[in-house]
Amino acid sequence: MYNYKPTRSYIDKEDSASPTAANESINITCSIDAHKNRDIMTADIPNAFVQTELPKGRGNEERVVIKITGELVDMLVELNPRVYSSFVVREKNRKVIYVVVLRALYGMLVASLLWYEKFRKDLESIGFKFIVCDSCAEIG
Repeated sequence: MYNYKPTRSYIDKEDSASPTAANESINITCSIDAHKNRDIMTADIPNAFVQTELPKGRGNEERVVIKITGELVDMLVELNPRVYSSFVVREKNRKVIYVVVLRALYGMLVASLLWYEKFRKDLESIGFKFIVCDSCAEIG
């Protein structure tokens, strides 16, 4: 949402946002955990979105392209001139590099959904089971 308007009217919410656990699910699982005297922990996963690959576009599908300008162009060329220097162009007397994004970045419309799908798949692969009626709640 931006100014109370959807950012992409042609993309359904289910295709662009990660699910969120219902308050009822959180309260119920907390009650069960307390009753069973379970140990509980929380964790933060640094750079979570960047660990998630974007789906590869096929044919005319959209790709995410970022326009890099200013000092960041100089920094990229300094870091690896062999890779970046041939991609520098000038627009209105400013150095510019266009890059295709390969991994999810914070702020991208689908970043949280892609991360959720990856994280859930990883948890299911080690034996976690998710509640059918609330895809964000898991049962131990």
